Amino acid sequence: MSNNHDNQIDEMRGIRDLADIGNYEEALRLLDELAVRYPREAKIWVERAAINGRQKDIGATIADWTKAIELCDKEPHYFYMRGIEFFALSQYRSAISDFTKVIELCDFYNSDYYKGPAYFFRADAHLRLGCFEQARSDCMHVRDDMRTWTDKLRTKADILAECS
Repeated sequence: MSNNHDNQIDEMRGIRDLADIGNYEEALRLLDELAVRYPREAKIWVERAAINGRQKDIGATIADWTKAIELCDKEPHYFYMRGIEFFALSQYRSAISDFTKVIELCDFYNSDYYKGPAYFFRADAHLRLGCFEQARSDCMHVRDDMRTWTDKLRTKADILAECS
């Protein structure tokens, strides 16, 4: 492991500590400095997204996830998190696009970790757009006992019931 990498990890820990005590402004300032020094490091933007998310600044959070995606477009977590933020803003088409990318990446990596939740959110986004057939189709890939918080606590059964 390189010394620069070790220093970066230490700095990120310190920044998280600042955020944990609510000093978001200083944490973001330090992340901006890190971004200048490490312009190809997606994790800096992931940290920014987490801090902006804590502050409920959805626009900034989406911008941070977008930058992380620009730097590392093969990480399903980044698309999943940005999709959730788009969903929160009722930007359902953008959310559907991100959740579709998550599903594609899960297939590429042969990993189901985000697949069920991505189908669930995508089904709910389709439902909100009145695309009931697509919502029902996505639900076919979701466990029957699946439940999560979208804009309220939702179950697969809730989504299917609203598709009528």
